[in-house]
Amino acid sequence: MEITGLMIQSAELLDIIEESENTYTYRFSIPKGMTWDAGTNAHLVATGSDKNFTPSKESVRHLSICSLPDEGYIGFSTRIREGASIFKQNLKVTEPGDKLQVFGLKNRLPLLRLDKPVVMISMGVGIATFRPMVLEYAQDQKGIPNLINLNIDKVGSAIYKDEMSKFNIKGFESYYVNSRSALQQKINDLLKLENAEFHIVGSDEFLLETGTYLLNNGIAESQIKLDKKEGRYMIMLENMKKSRN
Repeated sequence: MEITGLMIQSAELLDIIEESENTYTYRFSIPKGMTWDAGTNAHLVATGSDKNFTPSKESVRHLSICSLPDEGYIGFSTRIREGASIFKQNLKVTEPGDKLQVFGLKNRLPLLRLDKPVVMISMGVGIATFRPMVLEYAQDQKGIPNLINLNIDKVGSAIYKDEMSKFNIKGFESYYVNSRSALQQKINDLLKLENAEFHIVGSDEFLLETGTYLLNNGIAESQIKLDKKEGRYMIMLENMKKSRN
């Protein structure tokens, strides 16, 4: 099956991990020949109980892959609350053994090894993008003197927190906060890192607010990386500059 010329591959759902309240990681078998690196995202097709349903826009969601190939599965973490989208409603009723489709893998936010610190700032489940980066860093710290994870979760159901706390790696730090003021305070501490690269993942509002805060505090445009297509990145960057003090 193809969508706009992209080959879709089937992946069997292996298990579902409840990470926190309303937040789940779906682990799928790795389709034959599929590989990826940290920062990669993909499109996942969830059609609910109708196995013959033709994928539509409502049944497809673009998600970050939260695992690495050597873990033996392709994983996606997401929140499913009351009043969820059609995609999430369909995903909620899937069970281990069901086969879903994956396509369109892309990496717009690779882990940079430029002999510069990397600061990863995420909102909520957006941290899924960064989990594989921490795993890659655990395997090889070359070219990254410091890797810092900073996540804000106002609803108090942060994910991977226990896992992150267990990494005893020189140069790695992990912080979780639950308010904008606490986030900005921690960012202020991290501004002291020389020539750091700031990777940001979250809603457009979060990207705009956080990116603007960095610009207002002396961080250059070239140091800010977003998980966005080139066109969308440039638009977001222009909006950040317009929002500066």
